[in-house]
Amino acid sequence: MSRAASIFAAAWLGAVSLAGPSPAAEIELVDSPTCVMRLSGPIRDGDLARLKAVREKLPPSFYPGGVSFPLCLDSPDGGDLAEAIRIGAHIYETGIGTVIEENASCLSACAVVFMMGTVRSNEDDFLDRHLHVGGTLGFHRPELDLPLPVDGLYSLGEVEASFAAALETTADLLLLANRNAPVSNRPMIRSDLLRAMFLRRGEDYLFIDTVDKARRWGIRLFGYAELPSLDAAAAQHACDNLTRWQALRDPPEASQTWDPPRPDGDGYLVTGSNAGYLLHECRVRPAQDLIEVCGIDQSLGVRIGVSSFDLDGRFTCDVYWRYDRIAGLSPHQPLASLPRKPGDVPLGPYIHLAIWEDDLTQAFRGACRKPAGQRAAIAEVNSFATLRAAPGFDAAVTAEVPRFALVELTGAAPVFLGSPQRRSRCAQLCAELDRAEAPRNLFDDGSPEWRGLRDRYTTTCIAPNAVWYNATDATGRQGFVSGRVLRAPGAFETFER
Repeated sequence: MSRAASIFAAAWLGAVSLAGPSPAAEIELVDSPTCVMRLSGPIRDGDLARLKAVREKLPPSFYPGGVSFPLCLDSPDGGDLAEAIRIGAHIYETGIGTVIEENASCLSACAVVFMMGTVRSNEDDFLDRHLHVGGTLGFHRPELDLPLPVDGLYSLGEVEASFAAALETTADLLLLANRNAPVSNRPMIRSDLLRAMFLRRGEDYLFIDTVDKARRWGIRLFGYAELPSLDAAAAQHACDNLTRWQALRDPPEASQTWDPPRPDGDGYLVTGSNAGYLLHECRVRPAQDLIEVCGIDQSLGVRIGVSSFDLDGRFTCDVYWRYDRIAGLSPHQPLASLPRKPGDVPLGPYIHLAIWEDDLTQAFRGACRKPAGQRAAIAEVNSFATLRAAPGFDAAVTAEVPRFALVELTGAAPVFLGSPQRRSRCAQLCAELDRAEAPRNLFDDGSPEWRGLRDRYTTTCIAPNAVWYNATDATGRQGFVSGRVLRAPGAFETFER
């Protein structure tokens, strides 16, 4: 490497002294409920090769139906930006989730690696990056930290080469950041985070230390205890947060002017009063340990769920989207102030799917045994789903069914996979669902008992690919398909924003 390139390669080192060489990161297999690999220490040239060598020792899968290799990160010293970019590209392309555990720190170059965490499943991909509320994640911009030359002067060629190396590495960072997040049109690192990062230098880190910073930038949190149930204040925060997070807006220093939230069924109607003729309104209701939200902010040009206006101009909700309760906290709430849940581990990436459902598909999934001839749409895949000769992704493929195509179910009871405990629990939930009072039509939410059973069945059985149906595609090809990729015909596609 040239002297100029070496100067810039060492530029993003955080607190590491540039006076002498420091050891490379330690990358090892670990026996932990949180991750299977751990990277500790400053990132150095050659760490990608070491990560690949460690990964080759692993079995092929850690999530049912998919491949993920959760990597815990603890690198308070940052490291070599160019190598961090190469590692980030590798984990994005091959499916390595990233985790920052309690009391661990991931600063500077390490933060770039963290943001590229993904999981690659058999048929689709997901973001997979988790921050413990007791962990530390910090960003700042790269800098040229030039050692004094022996003769006291830099040549024009060295200065130009250093500047070119700086631009090239920064361009590589921007290209990496703008790779598409899985199943989304959003970049992996959003533009407002990049802007905020480039405004910070040296020890002045941009720390991800509030609810707003984490959730706005697509970072999953874990390690906190169950949050209080929905109340008027939480409904107001949820409406404000969720519309702003879609529009990539900073939280206001002072609370926005709101009309007092009004009771609305078992939830609340929240209306902003400072938008003039433009509407800012949400309906927020509880859903077990989650919340359901439908809303609009015309001043920001964003919607939550699917809504419409009746003939009198009243705002009505057709489809609600589901979120974790943390959306109902103040955006300024420090993560360190959240009550801790000892021993908590990140949710597997498929569990996230239970949060993004529309009403039609909730009803569809809440009917465990489908009648003969029931049609279902293929969804939540990149391009196609597979029919298999037997339940499970290990069976031979009998057909590839394109995304949004319809299949017809045979009407037989589903087949449950997984551990004996999971199979037994899914069969029990299936039987209880069939006995519970289900929705009578699209405008009926079903009984509270049915909604609770549906949510547990979705997270326990459908999300981890433990439910399989016998189905036939439009050409007559038959096979088994995971219930996770099925939606009600005509249901809207919704993904994490």
